[in-house]
Amino acid sequence: MRQFAKERLKHWVRVLLHTKDSPERTSFAFALGVFIAFLPPVPWFHTIIALILAFTFRLNRLAVLAGTYVNSPFTIAPLLVLELSVGVTLLGGGMEIPELTLRQFASAQGWRDAFEDLYPYFEPLMAGSILLGLVGAGIAYLLVLNLIRVYRQRLAVAAATAAAAAATAVAHAAQHAADAATKAVEKARAEAGLGHEDASGAGAAASHEPAGRAPGGASSAEAAPRSPALPAAPVDAPETRS
Repeated sequence: MRQFAKERLKHWVRVLLHTKDSPERTSFAFALGVFIAFLPPVPWFHTIIALILAFTFRLNRLAVLAGTYVNSPFTIAPLLVLELSVGVTLLGGGMEIPELTLRQFASAQGWRDAFEDLYPYFEPLMAGSILLGLVGAGIAYLLVLNLIRVYRQRLAVAAATAAAAAATAVAHAAQHAADAATKAVEKARAEAGLGHEDASGAGAAASHEPAGRAPGGASSAEAAPRSPALPAAPVDAPETRS
């Protein structure tokens, strides 16, 4: 049961922290719900009156309902006794406060018996509930207002830090890209310069070669292929006359 109560509390805290209204309006809506929660418990009365007021004043309905759930089935009896005590003290009369228990509100018949017991105490009950409701609503307003402001301030700081980190990462990446581009340009220029020097050297060497000499260093005569020698024609011997 305690675990269930904790989960419900966490749920309503998340609802309050993630509303889109301003902190002041959200706090006022929750405080209004707390005031309603201190009113005498009538089945569905708190929820209905909370929704009516939320629509009338255009408040966040979830924040108002969260405030009404401050008074749970576990706090009905102690809260009624406290309100009766405050009301009797304020109005006087020395009225004896009836005994109320949690089991009495566990069934429909118990609710009927409670209404019959509390009917003679309507005026002190209303006086005590209104006074305690105003006090509780004021405390709830201040607590929720500070809670929402601190939470949203932390969100803003976290968002600013994340944005700064992202900007720094982008700047580093851009710097690395610029350095890489600069190195690539310098390398390309160096390679282009070496190629130009090689081409110039080859042109100068070709211009200094002597005329008639083949590129290999031999003269044109030496470089020209020799034709094979033709055999000498046979010489006829003179005839001898007798």
